[in-house]
Formats: sequence, structure tokens, C-alpha cells
Amino acid sequence: MKTLARCLLPALFALTAMPISTEAAPPKDGRYKGTITFRMVVNGNPKAEAKKVMPIAGVLAGGSLLVVMAEIPEVGSFFTSRIFNAAVSDGSVVLYPNNNALSITLSDVKTTTGAIKGNTDFGAYAPPTGSGEAHLLVDFAVTRAGN
Repeated sequence: MKTLARCLLPALFALTAMPISTEAAPPKDGRYKGTITFRMVVNGNPKAEAKKVMPIAGVLAGGSLLVVMAEIPEVGSFFTSRIFNAAVSDGSVVLYPNNNALSITLSDVKTTTGAIKGNTDFGAYAPPTGSGEAHLLVDFAVTRAGN
């Protein structure tokens, strides 16, 4: 019996040490609620940050997420409506906030059967005068809110 246990122990260890698939779980169709957060960080310092959190809601059907929000954020020409679409497929999320004219591909995407999260960095912006820079970052997070 001890010999059998000695043989099984390395096999059990090998199975548990195998790399786990990092494939994202596809989100289920249905209603989603969450937030979209716009953050400006000065010179990469998280303590010098201004942010605005906006509630959002949406309906996911067949990989297309229709999103609504209470106001139009002032992010250049990207957001032109309170309603926009997002494509959710194969672990990637692309926002289309400007009638598909400009798209925003999210990075660090995490999708589960009941949640969609990701963020994007719009890059650095210099002030009109003086020196330094600020980064505009967007965080997108929604969770399934029922059937």
C-alpha cells in the first residue's frame, strides 16, 4: 500500500502543478450594471489623481453589449452619446462610444460568466503652459444583474 501511495504522490503533484488554462470565460447574455471611471494621474503619481465615476448599465446579447450612461463624458471626440456599443468576444472587449467611428480596445480584460472588466490608457497630455504631463485612464467594470 505504501508503494502505491509513493507512486501516486508524484502523479498527483504533477497534475496539480500543471499550468491552468488562462482562457476567459464567456459572459452570459443578460442585464449588466457597473461603472466607467475616468482618471487623470499627474506625472504618474497615483496620489495626484482626479477621477470621475459614472454609473453604467447594459444588455449583453450575442457578444454585443449595448451600454447606457447618465451623461456624456468629455473625452475628446470619443464619447458623443449616452448610448454606445461594445463587442465582447474571445476574452477581448472593444468599446465603440462614437457610432463605431472611434474604438477603444480595453487591456487587462477579465471576463467571467457574470462580469466584464478592463481598462485603457489614452496616453499622456501636456498642460497648455509649463511642464509635466497627465495620463488619462479609463476603467470599465460591469457585473451581471439578473436574467
